[in-house]
Amino acid sequence: MGKNKGYISMMRVIFSAAVIIALQVFVFYIVKEPLDYIVNGYRGRAVIMVSGTEDDAGYVEAMYKASDGRSHFSEVLTYGDTYVGESFEAYILDSRQELIFRMPKAMYIGAFAAGYALIMIISIALLASGASTHRKNRLLSEYGIPVKGLIVNVIRRKAFVHDCVVTFLDENGAYQTATVRFTRTVPAHGQECSLIYYVTAKGRVICDVIEL
Repeated sequence: MGKNKGYISMMRVIFSAAVIIALQVFVFYIVKEPLDYIVNGYRGRAVIMVSGTEDDAGYVEAMYKASDGRSHFSEVLTYGDTYVGESFEAYILDSRQELIFRMPKAMYIGAFAAGYALIMIISIALLASGASTHRKNRLLSEYGIPVKGLIVNVIRRKAFVHDCVVTFLDENGAYQTATVRFTRTVPAHGQECSLIYYVTAKGRVICDVIEL
């Protein structure tokens, strides 16, 4: 078991959890304002009068009629392309008549949802994997038993990364078989290696190689 494995697995857990939390904060920040218009506002027709850039950012203004029947010229909170003369259904808040909301096209909503789902799935998978690896490293660090083992099969993944099937005698004199990963040395079939193992209450063997 490498000296840094416990630290690396803990950092994976922290990083994945941080990404998940940051993603939730980001999404909340993005949807908070539009959601306020959708939930608390009302819908009305508007026509885009200005569509361009201001300070290197998109800037759109539209004309619409408020609930009092008066016409207003307001900035548009929008996502996606617009053009002058475009008529659209606006979400309006009487308390913020200087800004109205234009619902994005379905393709933009779909792309945003797909990107969000993909990042969440990857982050949750990394979090689960990291938590499992960290638990394994903690158990081996606290309760692991060092033992000599024999490499019976070697699978090369990439340079200096090999998955090996090893066999060893446990403390009860029974043969155990496990798969461990070498990341610092190049193992060979039939080679003796130093292992550390722990048998859980359910009889599951947790094992790792000791690489100095």
